[in-house]
Amino acid sequence: MLTGLSLRLRVLLIFAGLAVAVLGLLALGLWVAGRGLAARHADAGAILDAQVLAALIAGLGGLAAMAWVWFLFDQNVARPIEMLAGGLRTGQTPEIKEARYLADLGPAAIDAAEARARSAQELAEAIAEHAADLEREKATLESILADIGAGAVMIDSGGRVVFYNASAAHLLPGIVLD
Repeated sequence: MLTGLSLRLRVLLIFAGLAVAVLGLLALGLWVAGRGLAARHADAGAILDAQVLAALIAGLGGLAAMAWVWFLFDQNVARPIEMLAGGLRTGQTPEIKEARYLADLGPAAIDAAEARARSAQELAEAIAEHAADLEREKATLESILADIGAGAVMIDSGGRVVFYNASAAHLLPGIVLD
């Protein structure tokens, strides 16, 4: 439903909904208390004054407490999770201090980023080794073909001449490398 919103905004909306619910329950409680006191024929002005004071103290105190808990949650849970996710997406190793309140999630993200970096390095080394092997094989093949008496011409998949030996140059005088 709200998956298009960022994690931090969704957390803010959860706490805002909680604040609205607490204020609604506070209003309901004050209304019930006022009805009970009115049934006992208490002074309406005194009841209203007491309820307004109680509502201000409870409402503002509750909102301040919820705002503080939201701020702490945002700073210590939601923001570090987004930073870990961003680091993993970009291949950066996340900072461990950012995830100090996330238990094993921070070290696991760091391990995953380091494993990704190691596998990328190993892949690059394997590709370089394979390219070197291909160059050695090509050099060996060229030396073998250069020494044989028969004419030899090698072309690539596009039909371009990539190698020919001396015998082929004598047999085909117009041959050139593309």
